[in-house]
Amino acid sequence: MTDTINRQLRRMGGPDQQASPPVLDAITGLVPSNVNAESEFRRQRQD
Repeated sequence: MTDTINRQLRRMGGPDQQASPPVLDAITGLVPSNVNAESEFRRQRQD
């Protein structure tokens, strides 16, 4: 999930952007790689 967010934020910055935006650094690693974000989202919606 984190990789997906990284890619999306980089695309939003445009092709000229060389450095990562500060917001990317702030959110990188927030969701552990062993978490299935889709299933967690569905579970939260059911509660």
